[in-house]
Amino acid sequence: MEPFRTAGQVFEAVRKNPALTKFIPFLGDLYQGIVEVTNPSEPKLGQKLLNAAVIGGGGLLASTATGGIDQYLAIPDTIGVVGKTAGFPENPDYDKAAAANVEHYLREAAYHLGGMGEAVGLPYFSGEMPAEDAKLKDLREKYNYGGGSTSTAGRPMTLILPTR
Repeated sequence: MEPFRTAGQVFEAVRKNPALTKFIPFLGDLYQGIVEVTNPSEPKLGQKLLNAAVIGGGGLLASTATGGIDQYLAIPDTIGVVGKTAGFPENPDYDKAAAANVEHYLREAAYHLGGMGEAVGLPYFSGEMPAEDAKLKDLREKYNYGGGSTSTAGRPMTLILPTR
């Protein structure tokens, strides 16, 4: 019978092979592309595929450019969402993490591209982001940044959130 692997053995394997730490974010980006294709809040198949290409592919490019560090910004963002769902008090630090998470900007770009496709008559695209996916719009409204508009024309792309 083979002995159980302990957490210390797993971390030791990662320490000896740092390529694993660079590979993990790529798996996250691949997973994100799959999540976008199966997203139940988006009814149009063309928009689902566009989201998968822009968010999954853009995330892969961001992971390549940053050496995978961008993926770790999603961790506090996810903790904030889970905490809010569980009824814990809101923490502005999680909002900062959400504002730094490249996935939200890629999602806005995908829906902007979908809106351009919809404007020229392509029936499978949508320029309207489902409310549950509009994290940056919610942050803009919460911090009165741009009047709740999802447009960033004439404004910096990133949100500047208050510090404590």
